[in-house]
Amino acid sequence: MQMGVSARLTKQKNSKRADLFWRIAISVLGALLILLALQDFSLFFFGKTAAADVRTRRVGGERDGLGNDKRYSWSVDYTFPAGGRTYEGHTTRLGSATSVAVNRTVYYYPFAPFLNSLEDTVRPNWGQPVTLAAGAFLLVVMNRRKKTKRTSVQSVRNLSDEADAVEILDPVQTAPMASNQRVEGMMNRYCGQCGTVLEAGTRFCPSCGTPASETSGQIAPAARVGWTRHHLDPEVIQRARKNKKNAWIFTLVLTVLFPAGFALAGLFMEDMPMNEALIIGIGLGLLALIIGLVRVSRMKSGTWDGVVTDKGHKQKVEHDRDTTATRYRTVYTLSVREESGKKHTLTYVDNRALYDYFKVGDRIRCHQAFGTYEKYDKSADRVIYCNICGTLNDIAADTCTSCRLPLFK
Repeated sequence: MQMGVSARLTKQKNSKRADLFWRIAISVLGALLILLALQDFSLFFFGKTAAADVRTRRVGGERDGLGNDKRYSWSVDYTFPAGGRTYEGHTTRLGSATSVAVNRTVYYYPFAPFLNSLEDTVRPNWGQPVTLAAGAFLLVVMNRRKKTKRTSVQSVRNLSDEADAVEILDPVQTAPMASNQRVEGMMNRYCGQCGTVLEAGTRFCPSCGTPASETSGQIAPAARVGWTRHHLDPEVIQRARKNKKNAWIFTLVLTVLFPAGFALAGLFMEDMPMNEALIIGIGLGLLALIIGLVRVSRMKSGTWDGVVTDKGHKQKVEHDRDTTATRYRTVYTLSVREESGKKHTLTYVDNRALYDYFKVGDRIRCHQAFGTYEKYDKSADRVIYCNICGTLNDIAADTCTSCRLPLFK
């Protein structure tokens, strides 16, 4: 059962990451379109001008349905002097079979001549507001709130019977009865009187003599109540430091890789002007840096305690932009209040595992290094989630079956 649950949880995480990736990527594209449009305006009004030496080369085949002067693609390379040095640029134009019209005046920033463009591009035209509107549209569409409606628990569960609904994963409740019986059989049994572990086939508790039939399957309550001390184990602290170090490395690599990669594209790709390549690369690098800094800032040492004050769920209806398909998703939320009074909302999309694991009134502790939560009273639980990797484990286990680190209990 653990392998199946882990696989489904991993699939949910991957799906969520994919959605987040495309939302960020398209949002970045929208922001870059806005920047390109604004750059043209600012170059025209605040940039300096210079005479450019232009070289053209026809690169595209004939396009049907266009005028004779717009049927072929031309590669346009140009150089211009600025500040005692020579700078270059590249763009593309549509022209006839034998020639292309190119304005030979270039606009550039005095403080950054490598950001430049030809006059016919920066001069105010209809393409600039269209580009600006397209960028704004992408930002709004990708970051708008989806239409939601509240549903009862029963109606959400009934979605599993609808062909268009996304399957709601519940690693405990959706498992067959035989699986639950197998999990119970794998767990150690404890004496309800003294907490002694009962071996398989034991008829009486070897410590206090209580009949095993009266304590069969019970978990020792005293052993499951209280906060863990395993978050202070050296191996756990080492893993937390490693995770934070990896997050820093990943952030720095992306921050450098995006500008460097697009700069190389501007050098070697004819259809990628250097100024556009640098804008895109630097923009993506800054975005990766911001996201990474936010992520690392949340990986703090220490803990805070709170209580679950409320639970809720919403059905989210998403309409595919390319087709007429409708997708139903369910957002599960837990409201938590710290002892200091600060409030938090924990959100899980199409995954009600932790939603069912925590109950209203449960005291919980946040382990900030991993961004996970521990329940204070685990006496009635048969399973426990690893606070380090999220794998579902038998409550009787001491270490996680996946990461092999101590379970927080």
